[in-house]
Amino acid sequence: MDYQATENHFLKLHECFLSFGPDTRENINHLVSLCGELMGATCALYNRLDNDMLCSIGTWNAPVDCSLADKAQGHICYDVIKNALDDIIFIRHLQSTPYANSDVNVKKYGLQTYIGCAVKFDGKYRGALCVVYQKDFVPTTEQEKLMEFMASAISVEEERSMAKEALKKSLQEKGLILDNMLELVTYQDGANKIILANKSTADSFNTTPELLEGKICFKAFHNIDKPCENCPVVRAWKTGNVEEEEMVAPDKRVWVIRGIPLKDSAGNLKGILEVARNITESRMTEKKLGLLNRELLKSNKKLKTLVIKDPQTGLYNHKYFKEIMESEFYRAKRYHQLLSLISIDVDYFRSVNDAYGYKVGDMVLKQLARKLKKLVRIHDYVIRFGGEEFVVILPGNDKKSALELAQRIGNSIKLYTFGDKKNEIRLRLSMAVVSYPEDELSRGSEFIETAERILNKVKEHGGDKACSVADLKDDKSLSHKIMSVKNLKQKLTKLTKKANQSSIESIFAFAKTIELKDHYTGNHVERTVYYANRISKRLKLPPEDIKLIEQASMLHDLGKIGISEKILLKKGSLTRKEYEKIKAHPRIGVDIIRPIQSFHNLLPLILYHHERWDGKGYPFGLKGKEIPIGARIIAISDVYEALISDRPYRKALSKKQALKIIKENSGTQFDPKIADVLLDVLKEKKD
Repeated sequence: MDYQATENHFLKLHECFLSFGPDTRENINHLVSLCGELMGATCALYNRLDNDMLCSIGTWNAPVDCSLADKAQGHICYDVIKNALDDIIFIRHLQSTPYANSDVNVKKYGLQTYIGCAVKFDGKYRGALCVVYQKDFVPTTEQEKLMEFMASAISVEEERSMAKEALKKSLQEKGLILDNMLELVTYQDGANKIILANKSTADSFNTTPELLEGKICFKAFHNIDKPCENCPVVRAWKTGNVEEEEMVAPDKRVWVIRGIPLKDSAGNLKGILEVARNITESRMTEKKLGLLNRELLKSNKKLKTLVIKDPQTGLYNHKYFKEIMESEFYRAKRYHQLLSLISIDVDYFRSVNDAYGYKVGDMVLKQLARKLKKLVRIHDYVIRFGGEEFVVILPGNDKKSALELAQRIGNSIKLYTFGDKKNEIRLRLSMAVVSYPEDELSRGSEFIETAERILNKVKEHGGDKACSVADLKDDKSLSHKIMSVKNLKQKLTKLTKKANQSSIESIFAFAKTIELKDHYTGNHVERTVYYANRISKRLKLPPEDIKLIEQASMLHDLGKIGISEKILLKKGSLTRKEYEKIKAHPRIGVDIIRPIQSFHNLLPLILYHHERWDGKGYPFGLKGKEIPIGARIIAISDVYEALISDRPYRKALSKKQALKIIKENSGTQFDPKIADVLLDVLKEKKD
């Protein structure tokens, strides 16, 4: 699910919650309908288990002849509820499962896929939210989270419904008690002495009506020496009117107490009838309902925040940008203020995902977001515009100060190492600066339109630079020198852009570049390609994979361009520090060719060709089949060819000695299957 789709889903959820009314069943129907729509389902249902019956409480797009109540046994939703799991239940190929026979709807409507989530309320799993498809369908992680969230929302509505029913029932019961005089009733004189008491009163205090008669009310009921504060019985005696008060007893029970004056025919006050009703349960139910409503308000508030925040980086998102940009531009025009924008694009970020995986790529984006927030002022807006694109809105800044800030951001990012201990990554940024009123903009949307034109020019000239509108008129200002490895990257990019030059010609050109620096490496590469080719064919790999392995073999030592010749040509043993520099060459090689789109499939083979079967290699310590097969083939071809070649620090070993080393390291350094294939290839060559 892409970023924009996730944002739209949260927006629709927010609108759904805002539309909720007092009818909980109607609210549940809204949720079920939205679930079916957002999941792209054939049909959506919320089924509740009532005794042994499965009843559809909420439906969306259900067939006209679909039964809304059926025996629960055999239905998929019944098993989801019975197993009481918090996880999403996902079943494909329903026609091939036992449910094709046990669940009448599966065969009747030709269902292929079921996705369901149990709903818990009143302390038990009693329902299931589900979507079904008449096709094979696999949900994304975001869609599974969406299902879980909606199931939780239905759970809240069920709790609210039960709380309302409990309150209604409680009130009905209390009315019945009142009708039958089962409330606590006592007749008292002006000194609060009990003249008469009904059975309910006596039962409530574990005594008998006879024992209560003649006792003082507050002494008998609460064991205190004076009337309760604001007692309605005392007030009724003083005013001659009916008085009522809600009171909490020392034992924490809540009572509604009414003092009713009893007068004779002449209007003389004869006594007070105290009628007490225990409303503890009702108040607890109301409190529980209040808590549930507050939780719902919190959820709505959280959803509102999610609608304008990027869930991955925590920055404001594209939706918020559109709102705040127009608002800030209006303010700048009305009050004649300055306003600038920096649009930021991470150069060649796709290659980070290709080489290190999306998990590392996501981590790098989070780190970059935190770094950007630290580099700007507290009242500036940092926004994730989408993917690897970011925007900084700078109220009160002119073009000069915005360009200076962009330059500081670029320099700071170049010095910072992203990733973790295993994956150290450097980033470069292309940036466009747009300013009002200097760039003569007439509406807020023109900031991004202008920034995109500038960024396209920056990218055409290699990126890694901050430019403004003025630079569009002078392409020379976009050119800048890049030394050493950067220079090589530029050279390689130009090679790939030649219309009549294929990828394989470019690879040969790069391989020859290595040879210019280290003659051994150049010759070694050609022989390594030969052995890698023979092994790949023996393993009967697909032709396209063999081609990739050949190309990666040509470039596997490209990173040595970034290593000092003193180290490469050293005749003695390497120091620990020198060896660490040598170990960096796979990363350097990957960084050099990363900008070239057509070489992206080669990156893992180059990066991992020094990993070992036992997990003791570098740079990541991958083990066994975690290492791509192409990298395993290049690794053993590379080592064998090195063993039988003259090196600056030793003479070539005999083929017999080299074969012995290969055999000894089979299963530790090398994939044993590939080691056996190499031995067969060498034997065949000898024969």
